[in-house]
Amino acid sequence: MGTNGKIQTKTWMLLIAAWIAMAMWNVIVFSYGMMLPDIMAEFGLDYGTAGLIGSVAGFASVLLTLPTTFIAAKLNPKYSIPVVLFVLGGGLIIFGVAQSVPMLFVGKILAAAVANGIASALVIVKIRQVPPEKNTGIQGIQNFVEPIGQVLATLCMAQLLIILGGWRNIHIIC
Repeated sequence: MGTNGKIQTKTWMLLIAAWIAMAMWNVIVFSYGMMLPDIMAEFGLDYGTAGLIGSVAGFASVLLTLPTTFIAAKLNPKYSIPVVLFVLGGGLIIFGVAQSVPMLFVGKILAAAVANGIASALVIVKIRQVPPEKNTGIQGIQNFVEPIGQVLATLCMAQLLIILGGWRNIHIIC
């Protein structure tokens, strides 16, 4: 915990990295529908398969939330947050570079399987490393940052698809 009610730099770095990842994951989750026509055309998918690819993320998330939460709670956030971010990023990259439908499934499952672990690890960071008098402010920042991904996905996705060159680049960049 910080001294004299201050939050240490390493704690800020963990918080900021996790918040950015949460926002980027929300970009992906809330923009899937906007990216879907291009994904379907590129892979020749029918609506059923495209729906399964989208819903497998939700299923993996629900199925693995408790195990990832327990693991994240047991590990030191200094290690668990980077691991979760690495796996989440790996899943998004796999989805972004996918050359087959199974790779699309693997990318979505991998990313979604650990996405909830970020929030769990953040709770540990806040309990252990944020002075109680700073918790309200930290939670306020998090409540502001998380929906930024939703806003980007819903308001700016058409422009981002054009600027970044398509759904693949959005996944890779996020």
